[in-house]
Amino acid sequence: MSALGPLYSSETATGITWGMPVSVVALGASLDRFTKLLPQLQTLRLCHRYGKGDDVHLTKLPNELLEMVINELYHIEPRTTWPEWERELKCFEGNCTPISHFEGHDGLDPHDLLLQYFEHEDPYSLPENEIKDRLHEALLAYQWHPPTSVRESHPHYQRKMQWKCRLTQDPPGPCGFAKYDHILKAHFGLEAFIAHRKVPDKLRSTFPCPGWDSRCNTTVCYLTLPEGTIKQEADDEGGLTEEPVSRPNGWKKYGNSSFMTCYVDPELLNITKNQKLRFKKVQTVLGIGPQLHLTGLTRSQAGKTTAKTDDCALETTKTKLNNAIDRLAASRVRREHHGGDAILEEIETVLLPELSALMEWPKLLNVAKTTFGLQVRRD
Repeated sequence: MSALGPLYSSETATGITWGMPVSVVALGASLDRFTKLLPQLQTLRLCHRYGKGDDVHLTKLPNELLEMVINELYHIEPRTTWPEWERELKCFEGNCTPISHFEGHDGLDPHDLLLQYFEHEDPYSLPENEIKDRLHEALLAYQWHPPTSVRESHPHYQRKMQWKCRLTQDPPGPCGFAKYDHILKAHFGLEAFIAHRKVPDKLRSTFPCPGWDSRCNTTVCYLTLPEGTIKQEADDEGGLTEEPVSRPNGWKKYGNSSFMTCYVDPELLNITKNQKLRFKKVQTVLGIGPQLHLTGLTRSQAGKTTAKTDDCALETTKTKLNNAIDRLAASRVRREHHGGDAILEEIETVLLPELSALMEWPKLLNVAKTTFGLQVRRD
């Protein structure tokens, strides 16, 4: 079996546009809900507009009141797919624990494993928090040994692969996130700028079980105006694939480079009132707000924010966030798994949304994302 020459490809999306960061989990689960309810909401609007007869009282409602009713109906519906999005992201990041996807695996109950792990000791005589920490260690040790060694068939890796499939934006089709791109553009005049990136080492050390999965990435998401970004194949404008260079040790080094230009319309530097309303509408209808991503908030960066708001409130929130990051790092060093998880949840669900809400959005962004591909044909 011989391999033919590798085929490289790359696509770059870049530009200057207005946008705001959002939780990709909140956005995805909210769009799931919006898609589910869209036919009913459209029917309601059609009845309001074209309904006839004395008993069609809906036609008498002002448009503003109708939208209030629709928003209320929309928010009553639960975001049922939220847990799926959250579980897959945690596995993709490595921000999960063995117990989070172990229960029921290979027919073994975690508490049975706990009894096996302690052998001559009664684990239930210990405090509840210590039981959870010891169970965490038992599961971690068990998963790295047969017959349940970590492998592609394991739920952890299945969720990681499913996460990338769920967020695929190209090519457009019924699968992945592409179906939501159409909804965002048609109903809100916005697009989702989604990118995967490596989890910084400093943040990695604060995750529940650093080292149990060494390949840990994360996903960031911005809602942006579509007017300021372009997508372009690298080969369209200056793509270069270099010939492999042989090394004395037998390895071959491959190189690839690309070039593209993006002309910026000066008008894009100013945001109109109608464009601002697009961001307000998506927050109101989908029930999501701006949320900075944790990977951009190491201690040295948490203070670098600007906002037209109460400086005292902003500084207080930044101080609380910095203190929480310190407490989280310390709890991981002491291997206090349960306490550390509680601090991480506080950061993600309370402090980050609070800080994000105190900042002015949308902001002018310089965005760039390059996707690389490598195909190797075999015969």
